[in-house]
Amino acid sequence: MINFKSKVFLFCSSYAPLFLIMLILNYNTIIKNILDCLSLFDKGHAYSMMDLLLVIKILIHPVTILLILLFIGICFLLYLLNKHKQLTQDKIEIFEIENVTSESMTYIITYLVPFLSLNLNSTINLYCIIVLIVTIGIIYINSDMLYINPLLNMLGYKTFKISGKILNRDKKVKNMFIMTPREISRIYENNIVNFLQYDDGILIAGSISQKQ
Repeated sequence: MINFKSKVFLFCSSYAPLFLIMLILNYNTIIKNILDCLSLFDKGHAYSMMDLLLVIKILIHPVTILLILLFIGICFLLYLLNKHKQLTQDKIEIFEIENVTSESMTYIITYLVPFLSLNLNSTINLYCIIVLIVTIGIIYINSDMLYINPLLNMLGYKTFKISGKILNRDKKVKNMFIMTPREISRIYENNIVNFLQYDDGILIAGSISQKQ
């Protein structure tokens, strides 16, 4: 199962496209921060308290924080997907299935697009961004919405809502979500799917076979 810290990192990865777009929209701030950092190396004398304050100001700037969150989110998602490839697989027989991949588009339109017009250099807008992202993050984590992640879609993963029976546990399950990698284009009823446990109610498909 995925712990709370990991869920936070996964939430950051779901917002990675937004962070990247906001960084592009505020490229002038990034350039300014880089030039300010480079200027410290051109002085040729001992660093002063003002230099230290400048470094701290750059490190806590929203743009720097976005860069850090973007890096952590993407790296953790790739690490998690690679880690699950190494785990022992269980098998589930599919009884009912529904493709819910399109929910990621709804997530983008509802929770990501409204942020694009906000200016990170505005203090008021900054507070709005912090409050909204924290609020959405709490809902995202507590509602187990980890399967809704635009990055997963960009990597070729599709999401299906399923009911079925975990064969090796002889346990029937309902309303679970299973994510399929690019090489598995579709799952059908009565398929036997090797899966990896991603989180409570969320699985990652490994391979598919027909019921004998």
